[in-house]
Amino acid sequence: MRPLILAAILAATPAMAAPVVQMTGDGRLINSEYCSAKIGAGANYVENRERLAGKCEHGGFAPQILKHNGDPYIRFTTKQSKGGGNDRTELAYTPMLRFGQSYTISYRIRIPQRAPVHAKGQMFYPLQIWQCSPLSPIAGMRVVQGTSHEVDWIVRSENSKTPVIAQQKLIPGRWHRVELALQPARDSSGSLVVKLDGKQVGQYRGPYGSDKARCQSPRNSESWRIKFGIYKSNNPQHQYVVDFDDLEVMRAK
Repeated sequence: MRPLILAAILAATPAMAAPVVQMTGDGRLINSEYCSAKIGAGANYVENRERLAGKCEHGGFAPQILKHNGDPYIRFTTKQSKGGGNDRTELAYTPMLRFGQSYTISYRIRIPQRAPVHAKGQMFYPLQIWQCSPLSPIAGMRVVQGTSHEVDWIVRSENSKTPVIAQQKLIPGRWHRVELALQPARDSSGSLVVKLDGKQVGQYRGPYGSDKARCQSPRNSESWRIKFGIYKSNNPQHQYVVDFDDLEVMRAK
C-alpha cells in the first residue's frame, strides 16, 4: 500500500494529532453475508485495532476488498432496484465525533469509466457527514443530478438552504484524492475547506448541523459521524459502483 501523505489544508489549520481512524484496504471484511439495515450486523471492516461498521439496504451489496496491481481498495456496488426505500452500501466510523472540534478527512475515490448518469430528482452520496436520524446529512459529497462523474460538496443547516461549496468533474475511471478540513458547528465557528488532488476548490464559513429538538436521539445533537460508500435513491435501470481507498480521519491537537 502506498504511504498516505496529508498536506496542510490551510496554513492556519491546527496541528493534527494521531489518526482517529484509517482504512487502507489492507484489512478484512467480517460476516459480509449478514450485512443488513442494522448497522454493524455484517460486512464490518477491521484493520489493526480499528473497526468500521457495515450497512446494506435494499439494492446495496456488501462492500468488497479488491486489488489492482497488488494495491487493495474497497468497492461499493448497488444493483438495479425500485421501490422499498433508498439503496445503501457503506462503512461508517460509529463513535460520534464532537461539534466544535477541528478534523481533516482524506480519501481517494474513483467512479468507473462507464458509470451511468445519475437521474435528475434523485440523491446520491458517496460520503456523508451525518448527525442524527431522521435528518439528511449535514455535509457531504454528492454525485450531481443528470451527470455520471460530476460531484459537489455541500453543507446543511436547519436555518438555511443547502450551499454548494465546490463542484468538480472527476475524470472517469481515475483515482482522485479529496481532503476536507472541517469543524462542524451550529454557530459562526463552523467551517469546511475542500481540496481535490491537492488544489483548494472551495470553502465555507458558517453554521451547519441541526438543533437537538430535530434529532430522535438528543445525545447525538452535538456530534457527528462519517459514512462512505453509496447512499442513493434506487434505480430500476442501472447498477452503480464507487471505489474508495486510503481513508484517514485526523483530529486537531
